[in-house]
Amino acid sequence: MKAIFSTFIFSILLASNTWAAEEGWDYRNFYEEVDWCKQSIIYPAAQDYIKAGLAKNKSSSEMRTEAISMVPVFEKVGSDMCYCVFNEISKDISYKNYTRGEVVKQYMEVPRCKNSLIKNLESIKSNASQGKLN
Repeated sequence: MKAIFSTFIFSILLASNTWAAEEGWDYRNFYEEVDWCKQSIIYPAAQDYIKAGLAKNKSSSEMRTEAISMVPVFEKVGSDMCYCVFNEISKDISYKNYTRGEVVKQYMEVPRCKNSLIKNLESIKSNASQGKLN
């Protein structure tokens, strides 16, 4: 068991040595940007969910409750996408030269990140227990 654990830790250390963040990125500003990114996905997703439910003649109260219950689903989608995006951004752009906006949208098109988003969205659509509007 110790050998497996040691191998696991060693592989993490090797992986972290192959990825290097540009100057100025640290755990705090990295997480703050990921958190901002997630909010920019979660809030509109919740609003769209509510609008879709209201269009299907569900009550505002029911949709408010459903939207709250869907936040973990939206969080998963946003989290996977945003961590992927900011891993890529922090490898390519120094924190000093980074600005929110268009660059984030561009990095959302990175195939690995876009595929993660598509996979998560398909999973939500195909799993009726995760969403009440399906």
